[in-house]
Amino acid sequence: MDDLSRFCCLNSDCPEHGKRGGGNLTVTGRYGPRKERRMLRCRACKARFSERKGTPLFDSRLPPEKVGSVLEHIAEGCGVRQTGRLC
Repeated sequence: MDDLSRFCCLNSDCPEHGKRGGGNLTVTGRYGPRKERRMLRCRACKARFSERKGTPLFDSRLPPEKVGSVLEHIAEGCGVRQTGRLC
C-alpha cells in the first residue's frame, strides 16, 4: 500500500484541495523510465496529476541526484552559470 499522506489534491475547485492525508487520493498508475513515479487521482473531483506536480522535479529529465545537487548549489547562493559548471 502506498503512503499518500504527504500529498493533497491540486485542483483549486476541489472541496479537498490542499488537505493532506484526507484519504481521497489513489494511485491510478505508474510512469517514467522504471515506472517509479505515481499518477494520483482524487476521489472527490476525479482530477489526475503526477506526484511530482508542483515540485522542482516535475517535468524534469534529470536524475533526482543531479536535481538535488543543482538545488543545493542554488541554495548556497551560486549563480546559474556557476551551478551549471559545478554540476
